Amino acid sequence: MEGLHDIRPPVMVGLSSAQIQAIWLAVLALLLAATVWFFIRKWQKRKNAWPSDSISHAPVCPHAAAMKMLDELAAEMGRFPDKKKLSFGLGKAVKIYIGNRYQIRAEQMTSRELAMSLKSTDMEKSLVRRVVDFQEEFDVLRYAPLEAAGESVAGALERARLLIDEMEQDFQERLAAEQAAIQSDSSDTANPGEGTP
Repeated sequence: MEGLHDIRPPVMVGLSSAQIQAIWLAVLALLLAATVWFFIRKWQKRKNAWPSDSISHAPVCPHAAAMKMLDELAAEMGRFPDKKKLSFGLGKAVKIYIGNRYQIRAEQMTSRELAMSLKSTDMEKSLVRRVVDFQEEFDVLRYAPLEAAGESVAGALERARLLIDEMEQDFQERLAAEQAAIQSDSSDTANPGEGTP
C-alpha cells in the first residue's frame, strides 16, 4: 500500500463565492454612482442653459430682447451681408421671442415642433400660420445647398420685426381680455346681491 495516501481536502483556487459577490456589488455600486452623477450633470447643464445665452439673465421683456437681437443682426448684416447667417439670426430672434413669451423651448425646436407648440397656445390661428410660414421660408435659406435669391436684408429684417410686433400685440390683447374677465368675476363675487332682481 505504498501508492495510497490519505485524501486531502480540496485546495481553493481563485476567488471564493463571497469575494465574487462582493466584487459584483462594488461594480454595481460604481455603475449606479456614475449613472447618478451623469444625470445630475445633465440636469445642471439644462438648468444653466435656459434662458438662452443671447439674452441676459436679468428680467427683460421678450419683445425688447427680440428687437435688440434684430438690431444687432441688422448692424452685422450692414457690414457683412450673408443670407444664410441672416436666416439663422431671424429664425433665432423669432424663436427666442416665442420661447420667452410662452415659456417653451422654441429655440431648440424644428419648424414642425414649433408649429405644434404654438397651436397649443392661445395665439390667433392666422398668426400661428404666419409664424410657421416665416420659419419654413427661412428654413429653405438655411439649409439650401445654394444661396437662394430672395428679398433684401432690410426687407427680411422688417418682416421679422412686424411679425414679432404682431405676436406681442396679440399677446397683450389676450392678456388685457383675461384681466378684464378676472376683474369682472371678482366684482361679481364681491357684490353677489347686486344686479339680480
